[in-house]
Amino acid sequence: MDLKQFVSQSVGEILDGITSLRTDPRVAPQVSRTGAGDQLRTSKGRVVYPVEFDVAVTVSDKAQIGGGGGIAVIGLGSLKGEAGSTALREAVSRVKFTVPLDLSMPDSERHGLSTILGLNE
Repeated sequence: MDLKQFVSQSVGEILDGITSLRTDPRVAPQVSRTGAGDQLRTSKGRVVYPVEFDVAVTVSDKAQIGGGGGIAVIGLGSLKGEAGSTALREAVSRVKFTVPLDLSMPDSERHGLSTILGLNE
């Protein structure tokens, strides 16, 4: 997998994951930098917390033995050893991104916004 494919697939999957959460108005609210230390705040003055993801991504290429390449996020307990010989190239990269969250939005406001915006909950 070349760099262009890696970036395209990684960013695409991150966007798909965030998009699946967009029905919740607490995810990626409109923000401005105000307050001490350039804090992110909503238009109503609530603090927006940036949740940082630092993900190890393994890119494997099995082209030599007829398979395709792919991106996989490795979690604890998902590493497996196998006996035998396989022609496999792997590269581990880190992908870091941040999703801003309005964690202090009251439930009543969240449900009201979802109804106004026509979002399904």
